[in-house]
Amino acid sequence: MFEWGKTLTETLATVHQHGIVHHDIKPQNLLLTGEGRLKIADFGVANRNWGTRIYMAPELSLGEAVASDDVRIDVYALGVTLLELLLGKNPLRDIADNDLLQAKIRHDFIPHNLARWIQEILLKATHPTPELRFQSMKDFGEAIESRHVSYIIDGDRMKAQRIAAKARILLARKKWRTVEKYCQQALHIAPDCVAALIVAGRLELMLKRTARAKAYFFDAVRINPRATVQKELGWIALEEGNFAQAISMLTDHLQRDAADFEACNLLLQ
Repeated sequence: MFEWGKTLTETLATVHQHGIVHHDIKPQNLLLTGEGRLKIADFGVANRNWGTRIYMAPELSLGEAVASDDVRIDVYALGVTLLELLLGKNPLRDIADNDLLQAKIRHDFIPHNLARWIQEILLKATHPTPELRFQSMKDFGEAIESRHVSYIIDGDRMKAQRIAAKARILLARKKWRTVEKYCQQALHIAPDCVAALIVAGRLELMLKRTARAKAYFFDAVRINPRATVQKELGWIALEEGNFAQAISMLTDHLQRDAADFEACNLLLQ
């Protein structure tokens, strides 16, 4: 099955080189000739930001500005397609339409009983954040061929993480100016450092600058949908007078951390 995957990544890499993104990769659009050759059919929606919902990358349903020639759209669809071919069914097919997007963002539909290398590859191919997927079909194909997802040790990100950790400690001591300086420094080194985004957001929240805080938290969730910022978003909802949303967010956070007294006090408010 993954031999087909390698063939498909090579074919799509060639297509992408010509500025064409298929946008509707799915098993129904894969054809096997009498000679046993695999072909990709139906380029009718190429370079248009739509396709078949269960194979569509989540960013296409989030209202984000997505370039129609972003090859990571096909990377996502091919990941879901290979999973379906491997299992004989698509685990996303039985999910109600209004729950489908959240299922993609939770990113928990890859079975744990698959070989570890297959799990690694499919998890990367179907990551809800485009920046954390394979960035090209060439990368996808190389991972299939080597049966391994290459890990990159990013020195800049490690340095930014250390600075963010210092800023988090100083935030508890209300050293606002130093915290702001450290956050700016960390994000200059690594703009996608989630820890720095969260600390920067909390600083803005404590300074009552909710719009700026919200922007930082949304960036953190965009980069890592599992970032734990429910308490902070509940705090913002409280500041904005959206009490129903505040209660929902804070209750969700307290289910994970019942001893968080700060969240308890916000909920009581």
